Amino acid sequence: MTGGPVLVRRARAVVAGLRQDRGPGLSSGSGSGSGPGSGSGAGPGAAASVDVGARGRTAQLGDARGSVTVEFAVVLPAVVVVVGLAAGLVAGAAMEIRLQVAGAAVARAVGRGDSASATALAAELAPGGTVRTIMSGSVVCATASAPVPVLGAVRLPATATVCAANGGR
Repeated sequence: MTGGPVLVRRARAVVAGLRQDRGPGLSSGSGSGSGPGSGSGAGPGAAASVDVGARGRTAQLGDARGSVTVEFAVVLPAVVVVVGLAAGLVAGAAMEIRLQVAGAAVARAVGRGDSASATALAAELAPGGTVRTIMSGSVVCATASAPVPVLGAVRLPATATVCAANGGR
């Protein structure tokens, strides 16, 4: 393993740089932070730097403070939007099922000639929605529609059309 000693030197340099950032009296263990491979040699408060690649890229260890908080603050709104969309999709699927049930019940009631119960069924099964019926020969079709709330104020329309036999046949 040829990279072992190099990695050990880099790790020691990182530890030495961190000890320098803490200030005197807080460092522990052996090594005073001086000597070959011990970091930048700057005083307390300076960012320790470690060579992390052959191309000379340098990682500034002292500059990473608060980066997790910033990343969390950037990601949190996206997570909220995704969860809101998922909840809206579930609400939309549930509304679609309710509209199909309401349309089927209304179409059967109108097909039997019971228009009074059809109105009550529509109000009960599809609250906040509308149900239209169309008679065409031996078939009664009911189209139920209602708005589906997605992400609070945004509302998308949901529609279901169901047909039943006219005359109770």
